[in-house]
Amino acid sequence: MDPKGGTLAKCASQYKTCKSSSGCYVPFTERAVVLAFDSSMKIKSPVLYARIKEFIDLYLNRDKCRWLVKALLDTIQKDISIKDETTFEIRKNQFIKKSEFAKINELFLPSFLLSVLHYVVMNAPDAESGRATFEKWFRQSGKNTEWKFCGDIGENISSIEILYEESDTTDEDIAPIADVLGSNCGVPLVVEQVGQVLPDISSILSSQIYMVDEHLLLEEQAEDVHKNLPFAKYLREASSFYNDKKTLLNPEDSCPFYDLYVCNNLKYHRPKHRGILETNSKLVISNCTVQTLEAESKYIIIQGTGGIGKSMMLTHLFLTCAKEYQENGAVPILVTLKDYKESTLNVLDFLLAEVQTYDEDITKNTLISVLKKKKAVLLLDGLDEIQKSMRDNFFADIEAFIKSFQGNTIIISSRPVYNFVAYVKFLLLDIQPLTIDQALALINKIKFWDDEGKNNFIEALRTQLFSSHYQFASNPLLLTIMLMTFSMFGEIPAKMHVFYSKAYETMARLHDATKGSYKRPLYTGLTPEEFEKYYSEFCARTYVKEIFEFDEHSFFQHMEKVINDSSIKGKDVTPRNILKDLTDNLCLMYKEGLKYYFIHRSFQEYFTAYHFAYGFDNRLTQFGEHLDEAQQRSYSDRTFDMLYDMIPTKVEHMIFYPMLSQFIKNWNEEGEKNEYWRFLEDQYPTLYVFSDAITDSSYNSPRSYIYEKMVTAHNLSRITELDGLLGITSSLGDGVKVHYHYEIYKKFLNLEAFDRYPDPSSIPDEVLEETTIVEEDEIPYCYREYFGNPREVGSVTEFEIAKMRKNYEKHKHFFSQINDDDFPLKRELFNVKMYFAKLESSVNKERKSNRLFDD
Repeated sequence: MDPKGGTLAKCASQYKTCKSSSGCYVPFTERAVVLAFDSSMKIKSPVLYARIKEFIDLYLNRDKCRWLVKALLDTIQKDISIKDETTFEIRKNQFIKKSEFAKINELFLPSFLLSVLHYVVMNAPDAESGRATFEKWFRQSGKNTEWKFCGDIGENISSIEILYEESDTTDEDIAPIADVLGSNCGVPLVVEQVGQVLPDISSILSSQIYMVDEHLLLEEQAEDVHKNLPFAKYLREASSFYNDKKTLLNPEDSCPFYDLYVCNNLKYHRPKHRGILETNSKLVISNCTVQTLEAESKYIIIQGTGGIGKSMMLTHLFLTCAKEYQENGAVPILVTLKDYKESTLNVLDFLLAEVQTYDEDITKNTLISVLKKKKAVLLLDGLDEIQKSMRDNFFADIEAFIKSFQGNTIIISSRPVYNFVAYVKFLLLDIQPLTIDQALALINKIKFWDDEGKNNFIEALRTQLFSSHYQFASNPLLLTIMLMTFSMFGEIPAKMHVFYSKAYETMARLHDATKGSYKRPLYTGLTPEEFEKYYSEFCARTYVKEIFEFDEHSFFQHMEKVINDSSIKGKDVTPRNILKDLTDNLCLMYKEGLKYYFIHRSFQEYFTAYHFAYGFDNRLTQFGEHLDEAQQRSYSDRTFDMLYDMIPTKVEHMIFYPMLSQFIKNWNEEGEKNEYWRFLEDQYPTLYVFSDAITDSSYNSPRSYIYEKMVTAHNLSRITELDGLLGITSSLGDGVKVHYHYEIYKKFLNLEAFDRYPDPSSIPDEVLEETTIVEEDEIPYCYREYFGNPREVGSVTEFEIAKMRKNYEKHKHFFSQINDDDFPLKRELFNVKMYFAKLESSVNKERKSNRLFDD
């Protein structure tokens, strides 16, 4: 019979994906819970044994447990996807391989069931054989009749003694959960009657992800009394490392960190989709320290473009915090997230490995002790450098970590490639470009070989360069390269690609330590122009594959392909010599530990653009297609912009033209009458209309990255004129949704603020001075409990073109408006077709011409 509330198929599907309503499950798709379960299993958490014993006592018929065990053993043996060397626990801390199941004569049921569950949760594949297995075990006498079990599973297994208690299982091991978790864990623990639902296991597991042996922890804390400041050596050694900085200007020698650091300002982020109604949105944090940031939030994400100073800021936070360790006991831990790999077990082990790099005597329990005391300051650098495939894993790991160790400070840096919606606990701050005073202060700090050139640059920066070249001058790294380039050429190019070209020329002919001693010979024996050909192809190959770091082996692999592909040969042109030139002579890459990195990702972008601009033309179209597909990286990426600046005509003929040809062909598949609607469905499948209080044209961006670049470059787009034109009252449903926006207190946008002020009446007035605009689903769940219903300030109406076309009559008024010849998107299509006609004429003329020059 179909169960109540849905079909059998639907309920079965919910059961298989662990969405059943019972509340007692481990959701396989929630990595944080799976990791928590895995960690709890590895440390033999008493909670799990208490839970499984409760489960057995409540739900399992002891008369059938022997058959259940034999059936499980038989199923595992017959499952060829489970390897023979896979082990299962048959008694506490006693494991046996699948191939040795015949030796089992007795078995502790809680251990075995937990072990089987653990295998399933960690290894569950797609159940492709499920139907065949079911039909082997069950039979049906006729259609729509009950399925009867007829399997012989378990009958071939020898008799096994089932143990429900073990002699080494003490009362402490199976203590009530409340005793283990603490009396305020908030979970109903005592099951009083058959049929009562057990509490959701995920809430217990996530809180227990990093449980440790309490006896060991007590011993560790006792030793701390004698050790006196257990992290002192770590902080001393790590501070020495981070305080020692090499500069682009003098890569051979190092200098103290604060001899070249100026602290950028931070500003509260205002996401562009949250409208324009913000009060006092000018909050700026200057000369930040860990303490000033903690006053805003315990969980912070600092975002900014490449080279603007994110890593330097986290180093600054580490060094200032480390100095105060003796006074306040706070332990800063600075880690680079590009080292977070698939092999990383969890955040705790990741942090421990970093700490043990400087003091191998620090144990996991020492670290856990600090975390439990809420004295850790975690500085996680480079969220954007985590591989795409691992980003969801990291989020799940950090979420589980926060649940386990609430109250510690976590500060993450990242390029603005995320929308950070999932990081609801985190306050988002934007690292600000250097002000003119900060830029001048930084240049004044820098030790430079050309005093006259430096003084001239400072004067030019003060009078005109800072405003005319703001994009470069406000970025610390690019500002340093500006100084070098200005010293050599006496000017700074306005175009980005020309600037990077001059910067490369400057670095290729960089001074030695002595004034006027130009041009160190390269190990490869190549000229800078020849070297540029090699390096640009290397950058292009690795850019397309999204590779931003290398060990020596992977660098050699990629560079070997470049050398084999090149027509420029030489006995000294080897991957090793090229790498030495890049790190020692040209300073375009640097080594950190065993890894090599681009001095700045923008150089990889420039050389990639250079390669495709001056390489084989037939690859240019393919590269355009690649860029159109890799939109996630395009948010802060300038590769295409530089490429278009270098070779505008080629880009139009070999990227814009084939793209537009295919687009127009697709738009006309249903005939000229439907061309406009197909255009909308293709590039603007959803239109957003804003009320007067909420405006943001960036919502209505075209789907194609290259198309957007094209219409922007040639002023073809009219999308910014859309606001206010569609004042439509249309029925909801059939592709129409309304998103209401509300004004809320800005600091209570992230959940950490509610932890900080558990009593609403204790919130200081100054905390409530700033407000922001958010959609209804972005309002934290506890906001209304604190402040009541927020004020509605406007709305965004969402129109899905394809869905609405299916019910054209219902939305006639809407379609009559957007079909008007003067409607912005109708005019945009007209502009695009006119541009295409000119482009096609130009392309055809070029193809037909057989003359060197056409007069």
